[in-house]
Amino acid sequence: MQILIINPERFVQYKKKIGIMLYNSDDTPKVNLFTGNQHFVIRRNEIKSPLIDDLNDKLLNDEALRDLALEHSLIEVHYQDRKSYLNYYSTYN
Repeated sequence: MQILIINPERFVQYKKKIGIMLYNSDDTPKVNLFTGNQHFVIRRNEIKSPLIDDLNDKLLNDEALRDLALEHSLIEVHYQDRKSYLNYYSTYN
């Protein structure tokens, strides 16, 4: 499975939790953070952007967060059979 992150700025990290910031305006001091299974209301100054490697790992391993991100069109998921890809690759090499 390959995940393409379309809107990385919507993914945020609070302490060790990575989630999606939804239903917020830019001028509010608090934000809504959804992790797929939980909802938190957090002060804006307590969140940060996750590292891209951490975000990719989280999306690969957390189905609830991945489904939420898909529902809000923040990511695309591509499934590619490895054998088919190797056959495709070998025809051009």
